[in-house]
Amino acid sequence: MHAPSTGRQDGSRRRVPGPGRRPSARTLPRLTDGIDSYDVAVVGSGIGGLAAAALLARFGGRRVCLVEQHSTVGGLTQTFRRPGGWEWDAGVHYVGEMAEGRWPRRLMDAITGHSVDWLRLPEPADLFLYPDLEFASGGGETGLTTRLKALFPEDVAAIDAYFSDVRTVARSVGSALLEPRLPPPVRGLLRGLGVLPDWTRTESTGDYLARRFCNPRLRGLLASIWGDYGVPPSRSAFPLHAAVVAHYLDGAWYPRGGGSALAKGALTVIGNAGGRILRRHRVTQIRLEKGRVAGIDAVTRIAGQDRRVAIPAPLVISDAGAENTYRHLLAPEAGARMADRLAPFIEPCSGLSVYLGLNGSPRDLGFTGGNVWLFDSFDHDAILRQPDRTCPSAPTVVFLSFPTLRSGERKRHTAEIVSFLSADVFAPWHDRPWRRRGRDYEALKDRLADALIARIEARYPGFAGMISYREVSTPLSVGHFIASPRGAIYGLTGTVERYRALGLLGVRTAIPGLLLTGADAFVPGVAGAAFAGAAAAGAAMGPFGFVRLMGRIARETDCPL
Repeated sequence: MHAPSTGRQDGSRRRVPGPGRRPSARTLPRLTDGIDSYDVAVVGSGIGGLAAAALLARFGGRRVCLVEQHSTVGGLTQTFRRPGGWEWDAGVHYVGEMAEGRWPRRLMDAITGHSVDWLRLPEPADLFLYPDLEFASGGGETGLTTRLKALFPEDVAAIDAYFSDVRTVARSVGSALLEPRLPPPVRGLLRGLGVLPDWTRTESTGDYLARRFCNPRLRGLLASIWGDYGVPPSRSAFPLHAAVVAHYLDGAWYPRGGGSALAKGALTVIGNAGGRILRRHRVTQIRLEKGRVAGIDAVTRIAGQDRRVAIPAPLVISDAGAENTYRHLLAPEAGARMADRLAPFIEPCSGLSVYLGLNGSPRDLGFTGGNVWLFDSFDHDAILRQPDRTCPSAPTVVFLSFPTLRSGERKRHTAEIVSFLSADVFAPWHDRPWRRRGRDYEALKDRLADALIARIEARYPGFAGMISYREVSTPLSVGHFIASPRGAIYGLTGTVERYRALGLLGVRTAIPGLLLTGADAFVPGVAGAAFAGAAAAGAAMGPFGFVRLMGRIARETDCPL
């Protein structure tokens, strides 16, 4: 689950120009003093960019330059603070498969130099609350299936088949990272065997569940986790759903100290390997010469004036998102065609986030540190059938988490609420400057926040009385701070149509010297974006570089491939 922050880590405020607001960059003086050439330039410091930079610097022997438009590195892994000692994560709520020996954990250790202590969330990691049903995750696949079978004894065989399919499909999605280097006949054979996904035959999560289960309550319960990838069942691709479900089957973890621990560890790895980090540098263009990458241009502010910085590099890895990369960072003749292919899949998952400072411990109300999901009904697709999506009423889904109950360090208790809604709700204020969008905008934020808090108060009386501070973030906040199209928090939308048309977007592009990383290149989430970073690093290392990179990590961590 990701949610946007509304400020910098130190609590100060700064306007960060997003893509498309760069007309003056080409006319600014060009600054080259002190800027060397690099083997690789990485654009953006989300976990995908951090992973690619750290792994290339550490295992690939490449001289890496990581370029970030913010003063704080980390993208949605960073934390932010407010006076009074309150602190929240910008986007990291929990991560699966962080047990010792699991491959995602080994990869995270390699990226962060083994500096992150992963804390297991108390069970249930997810508590799903419906008007007439309360269901707790946890206990591994055996415990989960046992509870489901007790609730729905008529579907015992179908439940077993579902989890078997989840495991098989999730493995095939993971194997797809190797697909670009396989000869076409081998790809076809592996697709036929189910080792690789056949994206042309992708079905929706809703269609799969309807085919397996007659009981609408069971279908709705199994789809409850759709908020972790942002697309309701009738539209989401089942392979994406399976990958996320499998990711959390054995529980969930949280980095001690919060999401910023990931960025701190990766930056140390990059620095120790001789890499360079350029903060407050907004990339305006990926430069091409004779059809291949030659470096990047960025804008920074020096002595009160904007200056253009040219950074030569024969290889660029973009963590700016596929749409931004093709539409805004490449010249139209190089990127417009692919940008147009992506356009139908830019309808993002957007949301409203409410950050709360509390005057007491959530444990007093029965919270344990896991996530709480509140739903109106088992029909998750109702959110798509609202008569006017630009004028939302009460929220249909509410996600609640408590960073201070899981971080191991934070002292003043905080809470985070997330709900999903169309970015069109805030379209009237799209062109207005941040923090100057007017009273109507602030009133709408307050009304929506009040509705979210009221939903929780109805289930947990006393919750509203614990609130001493609150701050509201909208899709406009996300677009402002991380330059994501229409405030998307999961990148390209994970619909059936997207995967049928594009398959796994992957890290490779048609432009020599340009690679992608992050959620758009693989799947959403911290681990998904990190594996995209590993795939990008592997691609930069040459033929079968990903396999060789994984071998290096395996030998370092004594983990068999």
